[in-house]
Amino acid sequence: MKVLIVEDDKIQATRLKMQLSHLSESDIHFAEDGLEAIDVCRKIDIDLLFCDIQMPRMDGVSFLSKLNKISPDVGIVIFSSVEDAILKITFDMCNMAGFEFVRAIQKPISDSVLENIVLEHSSFMSKKNAHSSPQIQIGSRDVFDGFENDRFFCFYQPQFNLSNGNLSGVESLVRFSHPEYGVLGPLHFMDLIGDLGCKNQLFEIVLDKSVKLMASMSKELKLSVNFSQECLETDIYDLVIATCKKYDFPLNKLTLEMTEEDVYQCSIDSLANLARLRVSGVGLAIDDFGTGFASLSQLVQLPFTELKIDKAFLENIHSNYKNKQITEICLLLAHSLGLHCVVEGIENEEAYLFAKRIGIDTCQGYYTSKPIGAPDLYSLYQKHKCAELGNQFSQSKSLKSVYFDIDNQRSTPLVKLIKKHDELIDTIQVNTTDEVSTQLRDNAIQSLIIESEGLSSPEISDVITHVKAFYHGPIFVLRPFYEEENDELKEEDNNILYIRKSRTVTETSNAIYNAMTDTYESSSNLTTLFSKLSSREATVAEYILAGYTNKKISNELDISQKTVSTYKTRILSKLNINSMFELVKIFNIVN
Repeated sequence: MKVLIVEDDKIQATRLKMQLSHLSESDIHFAEDGLEAIDVCRKIDIDLLFCDIQMPRMDGVSFLSKLNKISPDVGIVIFSSVEDAILKITFDMCNMAGFEFVRAIQKPISDSVLENIVLEHSSFMSKKNAHSSPQIQIGSRDVFDGFENDRFFCFYQPQFNLSNGNLSGVESLVRFSHPEYGVLGPLHFMDLIGDLGCKNQLFEIVLDKSVKLMASMSKELKLSVNFSQECLETDIYDLVIATCKKYDFPLNKLTLEMTEEDVYQCSIDSLANLARLRVSGVGLAIDDFGTGFASLSQLVQLPFTELKIDKAFLENIHSNYKNKQITEICLLLAHSLGLHCVVEGIENEEAYLFAKRIGIDTCQGYYTSKPIGAPDLYSLYQKHKCAELGNQFSQSKSLKSVYFDIDNQRSTPLVKLIKKHDELIDTIQVNTTDEVSTQLRDNAIQSLIIESEGLSSPEISDVITHVKAFYHGPIFVLRPFYEEENDELKEEDNNILYIRKSRTVTETSNAIYNAMTDTYESSSNLTTLFSKLSSREATVAEYILAGYTNKKISNELDISQKTVSTYKTRILSKLNINSMFELVKIFNIVN
């Protein structure tokens, strides 16, 4: 990584270089002011740039305002001792200039903050490189095809009660399973959806899929679904009531979220729908509060039950005094009006602890859990109920699986025999890859069974690759009794388990049933989970559970903090969990 430090104070520049050298192998360059920095950027392709604001000849603001014409792809870290307002306006200027990675922090930079920035930039570059080709271009034909072929589905952002850490709800987030580009987020298609007048159609799909899943999984968790002002001009009340009644989902567990901009545009029909929804028990949330157009009078007059503080106010919360004050004022306002307060964008432990300390009710963000698919959500729910209730909680014995066989007639007798073992086993038969994806996307599936007869190894591999975006549970590959295991597939996914079929259907059904139940029962066992880790990974996990920081772990094990972060990534992957926050929760299950 090529780094440029633009700083006129040689002592501070040298200190920053030493800090960076401990974190990564970097080719580090220096410039004493903006003019020198421009010369360096013209000669060298800089990856990450650290820039002070107050410098002689050309200051940091002037330099950064010109930089997009020279190095438009560089990552920028603004660091200075100027007041927060100047940092913020410089940060906004860089964003407006089109820079994709921008951070702004106060001097001095601590080791932990610097480490987070380097890791964030590394992750950002990895994702950018992974998606740089092909360039994603979505047209109206793609959208209409998506509606016609059921390509829109949901990920779920878990929400947590900050007073006790328990899973309390989820926000439903729409995704598009594009046949060429894979799973796409709303950034790639929502504007086009609006231009085509399809927001209502999309809302119906998201509402139906989300309510169906939550009703089948848990009627205790709250479900939040985003909707727009256009939806309020339709018969949204009748749609919501009918959908919840269809799946027997409690109306008081559903919250509909609208942005401040949509609140600003409310009409007579909109107000009527809002009133009827509240009378029925449906909650109403104002989303991204503090960034839109809604006035305080509208907040008071409309029947909101929840206020969601925008994630922008949680950025650099450790150093931004004004953001801290704004967040606390929003919380005070919410509680004064009797509203539940949710904060978005909890990306690190510092933000989490701050939100908890000031009394925020609920949080969501990558620190506690990234958005996840339906199967992973069900697994997370089971783990948290175990942690919450301990021995009083008996995990549901209902096992839902997908059985993929290109020959349905061949698999039917086997599925019936599996069902005979336990009436609570629900096996869905499918015979195409698209059907596999649809079932795994939309339902709380706990296992995937693949009949290998009639499929080549590359075809099996394609199926597994296809579902990885939303399914990380066990995959049972049925092999004829005369075939050997395929080590190539094992390397692709540690969750693949081979079941050698017997000469009789009965014996094969016994083997499948035993494998399914054994895997399910061991899924919440900490010892079994830790057995998936190497000895060094298990040691790092133990230090994490003991509350050690990256720096302390690196000192104990005599490894770099970057290596500690690598171990953390491996631990999350092998244990099929989304955050270190979840690891601690799993640990509480058995302690």
